Amino acid sequence: MELTKEEYWYWLGSIKQVGRKTARKLLYVFEDPYELFNASKKALRDTGFLTDVQINNILCRDMHDIRRTVNMIKNRGINIVYLSGKGYPRRLENIPDPPLVLYYKGAAIDNESPSAAIVGSRKCSEYGRRLAYDIAYELAAHGVRIISGMAYGIDGEAQRGCLAAGGITQAVLGCGADICYPKSNIELYTMIERNGSIISEYEPKTMPRPGFFPERNRIVSGLSDIVAVVEAGEKSGSLITVDCALEQGKDIYAVPGRITDAQSKSCNMLIKNGAFLLETAEDILDALKIEHKNNKSINKTENKYTLATDEKIVYARLGLEPKHIDSIVLETGMPAEQVMRIILSLEMRHIIQKTANNYYVKGV
Repeated sequence: MELTKEEYWYWLGSIKQVGRKTARKLLYVFEDPYELFNASKKALRDTGFLTDVQINNILCRDMHDIRRTVNMIKNRGINIVYLSGKGYPRRLENIPDPPLVLYYKGAAIDNESPSAAIVGSRKCSEYGRRLAYDIAYELAAHGVRIISGMAYGIDGEAQRGCLAAGGITQAVLGCGADICYPKSNIELYTMIERNGSIISEYEPKTMPRPGFFPERNRIVSGLSDIVAVVEAGEKSGSLITVDCALEQGKDIYAVPGRITDAQSKSCNMLIKNGAFLLETAEDILDALKIEHKNNKSINKTENKYTLATDEKIVYARLGLEPKHIDSIVLETGMPAEQVMRIILSLEMRHIIQKTANNYYVKGV
């Protein structure tokens, strides 16, 4: 019984205690997984860099078990692509340390359309959350794929904005493609699977580990033409994505923030060190040489709903920064009871949202 190329590559990526770097060194010696699979114990020892444990793990090869496992993976709706094989994203082939094998759920991994990674802090502000959503929405409305990590905060909001615009988004996970992490993003996970791709280099059923997330960031940047950072603290993991992007020769865009905001420190630092300033989606569209549509997609809330005159007055006083209801009363000149009634009505219709006690922003 002969295995398929796909099955040989799956086996290579699944050998216990043989990581990517060792696997790549093996490919220099044996040319492809087929040659490695059929190598003798002496040939493995002669490489000079394999431990006895690694040699034994390579020699514990069972064709029936490999075929059964691959079939089980496929029956669960998970696809497998391998380096230089059909369906493998060409954008990743030339990055340093490309993944040898990728697993994905959903649509085939798009490699042709323009793309942008939008990343940032998990503990983002409402301002950053709204901005990530709006920028992704507008980019997606112009046919730009959004790449991110489906994490809390900026990542998830950017992908929600993309989906709301009917766009395509790809999530790169730090666990198996069949595991939703964080669990609270299960709705987003399901939506991405239906309208994009869930991607991982880790074998299905692999649970998330801290070291996997920095590793997956090179894939996030590798799939993208541009990397945009919306909000990032001083030690944000987004900076790892930035470092990967710079190593890959990608342009970096960053949203400026107030110098007193902890979540703006890295963005301001990036701009100071030469990153492009990101104010609107048009900055990225210009870089990708995509013509802007005449009709604006962002800030469409007022057109989506029919607002009464007094509701429009209150809504107009809100922005991306949380505002206390007392300030709204003062700015509108309306009685407090009337403002409270309008606020409640707008909130129930998801036109605005509460961020803290008596503080409100325009809704996403």
